Amino acid sequence: MSSTKEILAKNIRKICKKKKITVENLAFDCDISYRHMGDILRAVCNTSVDMLDKISNGTNYRVSELVAEQGFVKYEYVCVPVCKNVEYVGRTETFGIKLLPCGGNEECYFDDVSTDEEFVNNLVCVLNEHQVAPEHVKDVITDFLCEI
Repeated sequence: MSSTKEILAKNIRKICKKKKITVENLAFDCDISYRHMGDILRAVCNTSVDMLDKISNGTNYRVSELVAEQGFVKYEYVCVPVCKNVEYVGRTETFGIKLLPCGGNEECYFDDVSTDEEFVNNLVCVLNEHQVAPEHVKDVITDFLCEI
């Protein structure tokens, strides 16, 4: 069994990987010194409740998620390219969103969201960051499309 310090360190590393940021940038976002963040990641210090609050605020994860042994990813979405034939256009590539099966979820797919891969990848980042439940994904897609 892992200690809470080790679980916190593992989850912070996951957050960095998921957000594609360095530990130094994460430390800055959390208003923590890079050296102290390093101590937390090596699980060599006792992290105070105040420090957990700073990490929570800087990462947008609840403290309970930061120290949860099972992790905090309930939904994981990915961008999926699909080639299709479109009348009057011909063969074109569109991008959909797929919910990967994890945490007891069944795989599901949201087809043909956009032809703009960057747009769909940004949308996937929002869905993953905010852990949007599958039943709300269509609403989020609609909101995103209305903004452009």
